[in-house]
This record gives sequence, structure tokens and C-alpha cells, in this order.
Amino acid sequence: MYYYIIIKKGPNMRKLTIKLLVIILLLSCVFILFSCKNISNNHISINSSNQEQSQRLKYLVLGDSIAEAIAGPSPLSERDYYGYCSVIGKINNFEYHNRSVSGAVVSDLYEDISTNKDTDGYMLYTLLKSSDIIQISIMGNDLMNNSDYILQNIPEYGYTKYNELVEYVYSKIDEIVIHLKELNPNAVILMQTLYNPYVENSEIFPNWLKDYLYENAQIDMIEEVDKLIYNANHDIFYKYLENNPGAFEIVDVYQQFKDRASQVGNNRLIYFDTIHPSNEGHANIITATQNVLDKLGLSDSNAISNYKEMKIEQLNRLFSDTTVNITNCISQINSSNSIDTINTAYFNSTNNVKPKYKAKVGE
Repeated sequence: MYYYIIIKKGPNMRKLTIKLLVIILLLSCVFILFSCKNISNNHISINSSNQEQSQRLKYLVLGDSIAEAIAGPSPLSERDYYGYCSVIGKINNFEYHNRSVSGAVVSDLYEDISTNKDTDGYMLYTLLKSSDIIQISIMGNDLMNNSDYILQNIPEYGYTKYNELVEYVYSKIDEIVIHLKELNPNAVILMQTLYNPYVENSEIFPNWLKDYLYENAQIDMIEEVDKLIYNANHDIFYKYLENNPGAFEIVDVYQQFKDRASQVGNNRLIYFDTIHPSNEGHANIITATQNVLDKLGLSDSNAISNYKEMKIEQLNRLFSDTTVNITNCISQINSSNSIDTINTAYFNSTNNVKPKYKAKVGE
């Protein structure tokens, strides 16, 4: 059924019709403006969110099993909360990627980054070109794989074999840095020094070699290995930086481990395989890395509070039914003002206490 409204024509009626049309037009404009305002606000909000996302720094870790963090963090289910790549990424709100490979030597790393296209789902080439921060852990396998040979030849040849290895590794580091700079000239490269994994009663070296060195050259194995690693760090990384100022930033893991070992002993920093960093070892790599990020202005302003939250969550989840004094430890963590002091509180409180592993809620 249709209803018709009949309007009589006349001067007064025309005026009324015009007024009604004006009102309708005004209301339409208000409606359109209001709708546009809502659309505009939504658009700004989305852009703001996207801009925030795009402003997250991209953090890429390359190298060997130290960086890969499969051997070391214990248990493996806690890798994302102990392994330094994941922790640095999380607490700084980075977009982070770990492309390290267990067993890698300098030639492997150079070969991996020299493939100028993505060859698989890991998209290494894309990450190399787009990352803001590239952290590298390398040289450990080159040095340790040849250390028996180097040490064995010291009594007769001195450090000739060591010098040959240093020259080779230095040349490969040069190739790696040059290629990274060509791919991504704006990326900040962080180069880790190598820590000393050798502790007393370590099985890294055979007993006959220890005896041979002492009998033929009066060399103490522990002191000699520490000297070897210290010299390699300086003859390769520090010397490269001296010859090529600004090529990379050094994350001095060696010194961080040495300082911490003087307080708690090296055994706490090394995994039971006597090579890889333990949970606490990784925590010290986190400290050394975060110090450099802070210095460069690349760290998140909430990194320390984020790290506190992470360690407190782990405490409650892993140690709530143990002898750990949770309340006291949380109090120490909350009063801490650095990554290093948070680590001290957490690992001193949990040392030698077996956790009750529970998966994090939602994982």
C-alpha cells in the first residue's frame, strides 16, 4: 500500500519546502562529516599501529652453536627465556631472527651470507638486507678445532701454527664484514669475542697433552688456553677494528665471562658439555650485548623492566615448589637497576636448585 502526500503549491509552501531541503542538506553534511571523522580516526589509528610495527628494529643473529642456543639452555623448552638472541629480542621489542648454525666456522658463515638470493624459507638474504642490527658469534670452532694441534706444536714451533690460523680467520672476517656492508651498509654489526670455556677437570683436551705441555714447556694448560683465547680475540677482532675503525661494535663476551667467573667460578657459566654457555653463561652474553645496545641508543627504554618481568615469571613457574626463596629473590630483582644485577639476583638464588619445569601458559 502506498501513501501519497499532496502539497499545495503556493508562496508559503515554497518557503517551507526550501527550509526543509536546507535542513535535510545540513543534516546530510553533518552525517557525512561525522562519518568521515570516524573513518579518518580509524585510519590514523591503523597507521599509527602500522608505523609502530614498522619502527621495531630488526635484529638478526648469525654464527655458531653458541648463538644457536640449542646446546646450553636447559631444558630446551626454556631456550626462548635463556638463549641470548630470543631474550635480547623480547626485552627490546625487536623483530628478531636467529640464523645461526651449529658447528659453523668462518668459511661456513661467509658461504651462507654470499648466496645473493633467498634459497629457502629462512629468507637469509632478505634478512641480511633488511636488518638493523646483525650480531655474530664466530671463530670458536676454528680455534677449538685446531687448539690441540696449536698447543702440541708450541714446545717445538712456538706460536707459528697459531699465527697461521689467526691470519686465515682474520682474512675471512674481512670478507664477511665487507660483504655485509655491501648488502646492508646501514646495519650495525655486533661482533662477539670468544669466552674461555676451559675449566679445571675439563675434558676438552686429553690428559696426555696437559702432561706433555707441562713436561716439555712448563706450560699450565688452564693459563695457556686462556692466553690463547685472549690473544685470538685481540689479534683478530680488536686488530681488525683498529685497522678498520667503525667496521663493527665489539660485544666483549670474553671479559664479561672473566669478570663474572672471578665472582662465581667459571663452572657456573659453562654447560655440562664443557664447551657451550650455560643458562647463566647466556645471561652474561645478554648483559654484554645489552650494554652495547644501550651505548648505541638502540635498546628499548623498557628493556630492564621487561627483563625483570621475564625472570620473575620464570621464578614463579619453575621454582615455586623448591627451596628457592621466591619472595626474597623477587625483591632483589625489583630493586635492580641493570641487566647484570637482575642476573646476579636470579642465578645466585637458583644456583644448584633443580627447577620443576612447566611450560609457560599459552605455549
